Amino acid sequence: MGKSVLVTGYSKVPAKTSAADIYSVMGICMEIDVENGDILEADCTLVTDLSKDFVIDLLKGENINDISGLEEKFRKGYQGSAKKALVTGMKICHDRYLKALQNRKALEAEII
Repeated sequence: MGKSVLVTGYSKVPAKTSAADIYSVMGICMEIDVENGDILEADCTLVTDLSKDFVIDLLKGENINDISGLEEKFRKGYQGSAKKALVTGMKICHDRYLKALQNRKALEAEII
């Protein structure tokens, strides 16, 4: 099995934002190292490149297991109208990462 897993999280986009005109949901995607929880790559469905790059920079290199630290980074650093949607998507990614680890362990147990 590979050393990383791809997880996604989606949440409702706030009304009256440019993202709402294009998307009905906000998506966030992360590639996470399964051995230590480090976020290797990230992406999101924000409209402008600057906002996407900012969110990617907030996430990349951080650890998904420090969900409260990531929330704090968003609370302090991201002041856009999609903050709540991004944090919700990030929490969903965290939950999916934990489920992916459980699934991998189960599969590895079957192989042995």
